[in-house]
Amino acid sequence: MAQERRKSGRFDTLNLSCVQVDEDGSVVFEGMGRTLNVSKGGILLEIISDNPLSGHIVLQIALEDDLVDLSGNIAHCDSKESRINHVGIEFSKMSDKAAVILDKFIKVFEEQFC
Repeated sequence: MAQERRKSGRFDTLNLSCVQVDEDGSVVFEGMGRTLNVSKGGILLEIISDNPLSGHIVLQIALEDDLVDLSGNIAHCDSKESRINHVGIEFSKMSDKAAVILDKFIKVFEEQFC
């Protein structure tokens, strides 16, 4: 059994997040991802893509009237079925506003799934 290496607990979700991948200043992939779980340190998304993703990623999370951009690096990308990839993203340093919105996002799911 694999050893748990995460610093924060994960909360399962089924919500959609807008995902944009930017590599060397150009958009490599733009689409939607289904949020599988989320923590203060990162997020796991299910993304439909022809190719596995890697590098830097920017995503938008919406919660009620709040919309925030989060960025990070793809820690892993596992191909599941045809065109379906599970993408683990480790968040980069974020603004205070982004951290507040992310905390609200996580609390909503703690209430729903814990």
